[in-house]
Amino acid sequence: MILNLKASVERLTPDSGDSDQEQYASVDSLGNIDINIQPASAELIAITGGAVGLTFEAFTSISGIFIGDRITVSGTGDKFIVRGVRDWFFEPIPHLEIILFKGDS
Repeated sequence: MILNLKASVERLTPDSGDSDQEQYASVDSLGNIDINIQPASAELIAITGGAVGLTFEAFTSISGIFIGDRITVSGTGDKFIVRGVRDWFFEPIPHLEIILFKGDS
């Protein structure tokens, strides 16, 4: 598996100034992960209700990423919201497959 990008993961947490608000805070253990992000296939876009150019599929060899997390790619600053996670942590190549949406985040 080719993991050609570096990224950080942020998770929604309650805002310390206003308990009715949430903000993204970095997850320390997921601050510099290796990841591969690719445009989603037509089938995946149709199943997820996504849009061409805004729906992506990612692969990584680490666990601990959840739906709702925000992934920021180092270098480009692109931000994606996690909308789905498929756990494939078994042989021969343990990994996560992640469905990402790019947009207002």
